[in-house]
Amino acid sequence: MKAGTLILLLSILMQSACGYSATTASSEKPEELKAICVQMHVHGSMSELTASMRGTNLRAREVGIDVLWWSDHDWRIAYFTYLDGFDFEMETLVGRGEIPLSDKARAKLEFLLQDEPSKLEQALRMRRLIRPTDTALLLADTGHEPAEFSAEISTERAFQGTRSLKFIGRGMADKGFSAGYYDFETKRKRAKRSLASKVKVRFSIFPETEVTEDILIGLRVALSQQPPDHDQGHLFYVLTGMSADDLSKRNTKTRKYIKLPFDQGKWNSYEVDLTDDAERYELGGIDNSLCTASFGMQLRSAEAVAFFDDYRIEHELAGAELVDRARVMARELSQEYGVINYIGQEISYQAHLNALGDDVPLIDHEEFPLGLSATEATRFIRKYNGLSTLNHVFGVKRRLPFDIGNKEKLTRLEDDLIEELAESNVHGADVLEVGYVFRGVTINSYLRVWDELSARQIYVTANGVNDSHGNHDIRWLYGSNFVTWVWARSPDQEDIVDALRRGRCFFGDPAQFKGTMRISSSEGASMGQVVMTDKPSSEITIDIEGLEQRSKITAVVDGKIVQTWISSESPFQEKLTLPTAHATFIRVAVHRPDGSPLLFSNPIYYTTGTPESGIPEIRQLH
Repeated sequence: MKAGTLILLLSILMQSACGYSATTASSEKPEELKAICVQMHVHGSMSELTASMRGTNLRAREVGIDVLWWSDHDWRIAYFTYLDGFDFEMETLVGRGEIPLSDKARAKLEFLLQDEPSKLEQALRMRRLIRPTDTALLLADTGHEPAEFSAEISTERAFQGTRSLKFIGRGMADKGFSAGYYDFETKRKRAKRSLASKVKVRFSIFPETEVTEDILIGLRVALSQQPPDHDQGHLFYVLTGMSADDLSKRNTKTRKYIKLPFDQGKWNSYEVDLTDDAERYELGGIDNSLCTASFGMQLRSAEAVAFFDDYRIEHELAGAELVDRARVMARELSQEYGVINYIGQEISYQAHLNALGDDVPLIDHEEFPLGLSATEATRFIRKYNGLSTLNHVFGVKRRLPFDIGNKEKLTRLEDDLIEELAESNVHGADVLEVGYVFRGVTINSYLRVWDELSARQIYVTANGVNDSHGNHDIRWLYGSNFVTWVWARSPDQEDIVDALRRGRCFFGDPAQFKGTMRISSSEGASMGQVVMTDKPSSEITIDIEGLEQRSKITAVVDGKIVQTWISSESPFQEKLTLPTAHATFIRVAVHRPDGSPLLFSNPIYYTTGTPESGIPEIRQLH
C-alpha cells in the first residue's frame, strides 16, 4: 500500500472513531468572526411607498445596523407595465384602462401560451401579470369636509380627447385657506417614479374662475420621507393671483410653492422638472419618489372652478441605468452615515425573492412578461453567483386574508406551505425569511414551517427582516423590525454571503438586543452546520451576551421545547446533552420578560447518513 493511501485511510478511521465525518472545511476560527448586523430586505425611493434611502440610513444607524442591503422591486426599477399618465377619458372618477404592452412582450406571451388560449386571456386580464389596471381619483385627506370640494369627469372642456377633470371648491371665510386635492391612484402604484430617473411631468389647466390672491389651483406632488423628522416633502405648482413674495411665505421646510404663469379662461400647458425642483428646494434631491400626484386647490373665502387634463410622466433612466445610479447613491450614503449600503433587488413580478449580489442583473421583462416563478428565480440568481432569499411566504395577498384565530384553518395553511416547500426543496433558495413578528401570521407559524423542513433534513438558512417601505418608527423600533446578525470575517459582500450560505447567523430585534449569540457542539460545530455521526449524544453549549434579566431562553429540539432557562446575569451560558442516535436538530429561542420574541438562532443539525436531498458541502462539519 502506498504511503499516501495509508495516511488517507488512517485519517478516515480516526474520524470514524471520533464519531463524525469531516468532508469540507471552513478555516475560520470563532474568535476571527464578528457578529455583523444586516438588514437584508428593505425598500427605498425606488420602490412603491414613502421611504428615502437617506432616512433609512438614519434609522439603521440609530438601531445599530452595520449593513443595509437594498432590495427594491426589479420590475419597478424597470418601470415594467407602468403608466405614463392620465387622460381622463373615463366616465367616472374610477375607471378601467389598459397598460400598454410592447409588441415583443405580447409576442412572447402569446408564444408561451399558444396552446392554452384561456390562460392567455387570463394572463392578459390579471392585474398581477399584465393588464388591465384600475385608475382612480380619490379625495385626499386634507383635514376638511369633503362637501367643500367636489370633482367629476366632465365633457364641458378637454385639452385632448373629449373629457377632463372638473374641480369645484369653496373656501370658508373664517378658516383661512381650505385645501382639497384628488390623488391619482392605480393598482400596484404603477404611476410612481424614482426621481433618480430624472422625472418630468406635463399637465394642462383651464382656470374657469378668475384666479385671485385667495385662490391657488394646481398640482401637488408628494415626495419621500426625509430625515431627521421623516416627514414627506411636497411640491405645489400653482396658479394664483398672490404675489411671489407672499406665496413664498407659505413655504415650510417640507412644503414648497412654485408659481406658474397662466392666461385666464384658456388652457395652460406646463412641463415641470421634479428631480431638479426637489434638489433646488432642498427636499432630498434624487433620493425621492414621485409618491403621489394630485390635482386640486387651496381657497380662502373664495369659490373656484378649474379643469385639469393630460397629465403625463416622463423619465430618462430605467432598468440597469437606474441600478447604476442607485449604486452611486449607496456609496455616497455609506460615507455620510457610516452604514454600509449594498444594492440588491427583489424579483417580484410573480414570485418574491431577493437577489443579493452585484453580478445579478435585472431580468428582461420583455422576454419574461409573466415574470419568474420562485424556482426559476433561484436558478436565475444562482447563474450569476447571487444569494437568493424566499420572501414572506405567508405574506402574499393570494394567501390572505384569513382568520388566524381559527386554529384548524391556520394549521391547514401551514401544512400546505410545508408540503409546497418540502417538495420544491424551498424552490432552491439559500435563505428563508422566518423572522417576522407578524406578517399575515405570527412568527410561531413561520417557525413551525421552518422546523418541519429541518426535521425533513432540508437545510435552509433562516433570517430576520423588516421589509420596511417607510422611515417612521414601525418596522424600525418595534413590531416586525427584525434583522440578521451574521458571523463573518468582515462586512464585505462575499463574507456575508458565505456566512448566510453556511447558516452561521442568528436573527432578532436590534432595538432591544445589542449583544451576540453562539451555539456550539462538543464536535466543534456551530450554527448552520450538519454533523454526520454515529455517536449517541453530543454536548451543546449556548452562549449569549447582552440579555436583560429574566429573559426566557428555550432549547428547541425537533421543533419541541426541551429545556427552559431564565437569565439572571450576562453573559448567559448553559450546556445540555442532545441525543444524536437519529437525525435531529437543535436551535435556541429567546423571549423578553414580557413574552415578546427577541432572538433566534439557526440550528445545529445531526444526521446518521446522507439524506435524499443531500448536504450542502459548505455546511458539512470540519
